Amino acid sequence: MPLKDVISLISKKFDISGEEAEKIVDKAVAGGEVVKDGDYEGWYKNRFLPNCVLIDETGYSKMVITKRLVINFSAFFRKPNSVIPAKAGIHKGLTSA
Repeated sequence: MPLKDVISLISKKFDISGEEAEKIVDKAVAGGEVVKDGDYEGWYKNRFLPNCVLIDETGYSKMVITKRLVINFSAFFRKPNSVIPAKAGIHKGLTSA
């Protein structure tokens, strides 16, 4: 499928302008998701669509509130001045020597 058809599909499916849809494809090319002049249809069907998450204003609000509750809840149970263990193999400061 040609690039212009994929841009048109994205534009129609997500109700955005052709310029915005083209930016999405350009960023996919820049990020190595798809090779320029490559399999745009395969990228669209197998990478782009399955990884799209659409969140409306209400969903976004709920997500932010939930995040705040989780952060507050975990901070409540954390002991004051608790230390997070160092990675294995690194002891006494930032060096391994």
